[in-house]
Amino acid sequence: HLGSAAPPGSVADVTTRSEMASRFYEEGLRAYYYGDVAGSRRLLQAALAEDSTFAMAEYYLSYASAGLAKIRHLERALQLAERASDRERLIIRSMWMLFTADPASVATSETLIVRYPQELEGLRLSGKALTEAGDYRRAITRLREVIHPDSLALRGATAVCSACEAWYDLVGVYMSIDSLEVAEREARRAIQAKRVSALAWIRLADVLRARGNMPHAREAYGRATEIDQSLIGLPSYF
Repeated sequence: HLGSAAPPGSVADVTTRSEMASRFYEEGLRAYYYGDVAGSRRLLQAALAEDSTFAMAEYYLSYASAGLAKIRHLERALQLAERASDRERLIIRSMWMLFTADPASVATSETLIVRYPQELEGLRLSGKALTEAGDYRRAITRLREVIHPDSLALRGATAVCSACEAWYDLVGVYMSIDSLEVAEREARRAIQAKRVSALAWIRLADVLRARGNMPHAREAYGRATEIDQSLIGLPSYF
């Protein structure tokens, strides 16, 4: 009515009554997928300060955290999921089951796909669950189903980037089956698609280290820390 363009994504992507919490959440996700993990944590914590019942903010804060903090935020997201939408509840439960190595994770992620076939996060979580179950062929198919449709996220047009996570997961699958040459190729494709991602450079560093190419692995790790200086000083193999 006012002649402005609708933002990308859906209202269903964010469940909060607080406009400020929603803004902090979206910027927190953008920061995370551009590799600014420390900035992402601050923004997602700000979203939760505005709305402490914001389940998806807790969920993604677990992505941007490590160690006990990661577990704490995922547990809190699981508690809040009881009051969230069915879609969000399934996403959070699927990730929790993966995190706790629950054999039911494959079935739960499949339920998410059946109920919400356009939900790329469901396909990605299914790919992760199939990887954990050792069904690598189906896992690769699932993860590739995420990457192409989510090309808008790779260009930064949307805050959530399921394609980014799917690409990092895909690299991990190829490493699991010792296809290191293919893993390196996919890691480099991810970097080319989203050049400023520290996470993509870390993934490449992992592959290069596995291939015994330590000089280039250190170089890739250095590129990651240039993008996100909060990575400096974290335990590494370099």
